Amino acid sequence: MKRTSVALVASIVASGCALGTPPIANPAGLPADALRLEYVLEGGCLPYVLGQLTEADAMHGVGLNHIRPIVPGLVPGDNAPYWAGGFAGALRVNVGRGVCNVVVRGRDFAAYRAATEAALHRTLGADVTAGGRSNYRAWVPGQITGCDQGIRYSYYQLPKGNGFSVELSRVSDCARDPMRATG
Repeated sequence: MKRTSVALVASIVASGCALGTPPIANPAGLPADALRLEYVLEGGCLPYVLGQLTEADAMHGVGLNHIRPIVPGLVPGDNAPYWAGGFAGALRVNVGRGVCNVVVRGRDFAAYRAATEAALHRTLGADVTAGGRSNYRAWVPGQITGCDQGIRYSYYQLPKGNGFSVELSRVSDCARDPMRATG
């Protein structure tokens, strides 16, 4: 029995899962937490908000587990269930009603931005560096917001430099998105 357990643990470590490396190519040489962000966005959040997968299928597909707070109310703001996994980067994913929000704790903001833009570009074909963002207000410095194929995306460094947030939301019509600046 012990020999089987040791072999199982060794195979998991060898597969990269326990080491925090998602099973995708990394041509840009992104650090593990940024690569994980890209993997979760492209394989989980985007298929969910595009209506291609259910919430559970999308999140389980990228190796996340549904977490419910043990003691609701113990930590302010942590009462809602969320998705998390055993990969590097301490990703926290909140999903529901056509919205997927991913927060990664870390400080490699250039890598997180590159990972986000790569996932958006490959999935939506969006030119996120020039897209529809000019019609959206930036609520925090450096925030990029745009809309493509009925998906509003917004990503930015969190205040106080303690992380990076990406939010994807379904909208019925990008041209009539109520979040667009009116003038």
